[in-house]
Amino acid sequence: MKYPFTAGPWEVVSGMVQTKAEHKCKTPGCGVHIPIAYMDRKPGNGTQPCERDSNAHLIACTPELFELAKLIRGYFEQAGYHVVPVHGLAGKELLDRARTLIARVEKQTE
Repeated sequence: MKYPFTAGPWEVVSGMVQTKAEHKCKTPGCGVHIPIAYMDRKPGNGTQPCERDSNAHLIACTPELFELAKLIRGYFEQAGYHVVPVHGLAGKELLDRARTLIARVEKQTE
């Protein structure tokens, strides 16, 4: 399934989450990286600078986290639930969590 969001990897540059790889934009004046999200760094917006920077870095990890969830789903669907539990979580619970996250993304991209 092809998802209609901007492909990763993403990075944080001066409060802007953007694509890491350059793209060839045909629109005059557009930049070389596709902007994903901008963190409002102005004083008095209700968050601290460290909080905004942390949010930006979390957002930038989204493509990799989504790919990880798909890998976990594939692993447990192939290996079954009888693998060694990780941090007290049984294989079925890890699989269920991965499926839930993937379903949330797929629901938003329909």
